[in-house]
Amino acid sequence: MSFLKNNIKDKLILCFDCETEGLNYYQSRPWELSWSIFKNGIEISKYQHFLKWDQLNVSAGAAKATKFNPKVIEEKGEDPKKIIDLFSNYLFKEDYIIVGQNILGYDSMIIDNSRKKFGYKSDFSYLSRCYDTHAISKIMKLDWKPKEDKEEFLAQQFSAIDWKQRGIKTNILTMAQEFKLNFDENKFHEASYDIFLTYQIFMNLVDRLDIPV
Repeated sequence: MSFLKNNIKDKLILCFDCETEGLNYYQSRPWELSWSIFKNGIEISKYQHFLKWDQLNVSAGAAKATKFNPKVIEEKGEDPKKIIDLFSNYLFKEDYIIVGQNILGYDSMIIDNSRKKFGYKSDFSYLSRCYDTHAISKIMKLDWKPKEDKEEFLAQQFSAIDWKQRGIKTNILTMAQEFKLNFDENKFHEASYDIFLTYQIFMNLVDRLDIPV
């Protein structure tokens, strides 16, 4: 059986994050979509894009939590289809393993909904290459043995997302503290910074668990 800890240096890792107008899985659109490519512990490319949708409606709660600034969208906003298409070129490329915080429980839905707005059919074929740091952190804290089969491990990640247990926290701040990472709390919810920390959290999880590849 092959585990990530044994050959992670050989892998291209796509780590991504969305900031959205709300928490509705079926309607919310991303106003920021950022991603980075890592290999052998080095960030080899970095992308940050602001999406200028028609009638973007960021809720007050989402604006506060994500530090949404409409002036940034007005000045730097790009055609959403152009950015969604660009990101999809990376997402569906089988050379990459895909990493993110709650990407299975949230971001994957946001991306799919965004693609459908431009006439694309739902396509979750990339999920078999996904490693969700929220789910895997919970697997670790629940002391579950990771499934050795890759498809079974994907199902286990979804089970972990749905598992509710008081006292278990797996957000980025909590995991960064537990793994003793250096971080600036004021930068949380800046997508590019969340990606930087999520990658480090992922690498710590890879060291601690037998995660299949």
